This record gives sequence, structure tokens and C-alpha cells, in this order.
Amino acid sequence: MGLSGGSGSGKSTLARALVAAMPEQLSVIEYDWYYHCLAHVPLEERERCDFDAPEALDTAQLLADLTRLQAGETVAVPQYDFSTHCRKADSLSLSPKDILLVEGIHALTDARLRAIYDWSMYLDVPVSVRLERRIARDCSERGRSREAVVAQFEGQTAVHHGRYVAPSGAEADVVYDRVDDGVVASVVERLRGMLVGG
Repeated sequence: MGLSGGSGSGKSTLARALVAAMPEQLSVIEYDWYYHCLAHVPLEERERCDFDAPEALDTAQLLADLTRLQAGETVAVPQYDFSTHCRKADSLSLSPKDILLVEGIHALTDARLRAIYDWSMYLDVPVSVRLERRIARDCSERGRSREAVVAQFEGQTAVHHGRYVAPSGAEADVVYDRVDDGVVASVVERLRGMLVGG
């Protein structure tokens, strides 16, 4: 299953709520884990890299890991350090479950990923809301200044959102304009129905 939407649209919030509601049946794989490691790039240059372009992500490895999970294998998925723009030494062991949710801004951009999903969702949230959420997250969790976050959002995030992310919303089976208890309940009902063949 795929979950996409612009940066700050509430994808992680929805994903966490679904895991909490269906902990034995559902697990999440974050597309953000698959950013290419930039250890080979000088530290001062890493911040200038374009992290909102699809090419910043290692989609080939994600596809390989999804294939293994679908085959019933446990996979060591990468973990990414956003403060250094490098992959962490430790990976995360992810075991297959009935439902695997791929969450990320480009989760619906690539046709190869869309072909894997049984169902997909897109969060269409106003840009003003998304920017404020991005500022709050990046300043508190990733050690960035408000000015740097706004500059990146306007110079890169918004550009790629218009070019790739927003158009991919047309590929989703359902579009939500918010994440609240009603949306979570609706998705959980749909997923439980899928599990019993409904």
C-alpha cells in the first residue's frame, strides 16, 4: 500500500495512527530511509543538495526490499541521519506483515512502486499548513534554522511538489485533505475489509 502527499501533509502522523490501530497486521517502510548516502560529499556541500528530487532516493534498493518482504523474508532496511545526510551504521530489521505501507512524498511518483500497491492514498493539504509543519519538524528534529527551512522549501520542495508529487496524487485510490480520527477510522475499516477479502 502506498501513502503520499506533500512534505508536511501528515503522512507520518497517519502512518503511526494506522500502526497503532493494527500493530499485528501492518508495518511501515519510510521512503525517507532510502536517501542516498552522501558520505562521499564534503559536509559543507551536503546542505546544498536537492533532497526533494526523486533521484535523491535509492528506489532500486526500496524495490528490492519490497520484493523480499513480499516473498516472506525479513529485511534489514537502511536508516538515515538527516543531520549528516548519511546512512546510519545500524539498519532496522523489518519483518513481513499482512499489510506493508510505503510512506513518502514520492511513494506514488514511480510507476514501478505503484504497480506493487494493492491500494494507495494521497494527502492533499494546503501549502501554508505544510510549510509550518516542515519548519517545526526540521528546526526541532534536524537542527536547521527557520530561514534555511523556508529557503529549501521554496527553492526545492515546492518545485518538485508541483512537478512530481502533486501530479502523482491523481494515481491514488483515495485523496484526503486532512488527517483526523475520522480519516484514520475510514482507512482502518478499509484495510480490515481487504484482509478478509472485502
